[in-house]
Amino acid sequence: MKNENRIAKGINFLTPIYQLISRFIFANQIFKSQIYYLSELKNASSVLIVGGGNGDLLLELLKQKTATNYYYLDLSDKMISYTKKRVEKMYPKQLNTITFHCGSEKNLPENIFFDVIITPFVLDFFSGTDLKKMMQQLDEKLAPKGKWLMIDFNIPAKPKWMTFFSKIIIRFLYFFFNIFCALGVRELPCFEKYFFDLGYQSHAKKYFLNGLLISQIYMRE
Repeated sequence: MKNENRIAKGINFLTPIYQLISRFIFANQIFKSQIYYLSELKNASSVLIVGGGNGDLLLELLKQKTATNYYYLDLSDKMISYTKKRVEKMYPKQLNTITFHCGSEKNLPENIFFDVIITPFVLDFFSGTDLKKMMQQLDEKLAPKGKWLMIDFNIPAKPKWMTFFSKIIIRFLYFFFNIFCALGVRELPCFEKYFFDLGYQSHAKKYFLNGLLISQIYMRE
């Protein structure tokens, strides 16, 4: 499996500038892609956020009162600390509804299951066997009629100029994150195939930035 300690150290290093980089390159489209389908997840009992980052998504979930309980999972202790401070400042009364955990999907408690799993720009850190195992472990934590919201990068088939442009952007991002996190990944996986192999079908799909970003809800057949 991938060296999670190296990834955590890289993300910790990038924490102070992560939001600036994201907004400089993608404006507010990253955030828009993350929150677009939140209304479809309403009235959930529990939500798992894998790789929650700087907390923008979690804060919006709290604002919309999407669920009763939230489980925020991230490899970076600095990201968790930063997010917790933001919650304490903006939604202190809801702090007790959140479980913050520093680690990966392998560290999730055995007796806990979720109505919703959200993977915001985290699956692209993995490929091949690593991605397959990760998704299998998350699949085991999703309730039978649960929803899996995936937000990630995408290479559109057309127009051709956007296909080319998307490939350039994604190659640059992999180059950048490989420097700090040693991902060992250089090409965007075909996420749809991995979901299909686990028995999922797409129930909703929305593109952003001419198809460079995708937000998609998956459910088991």
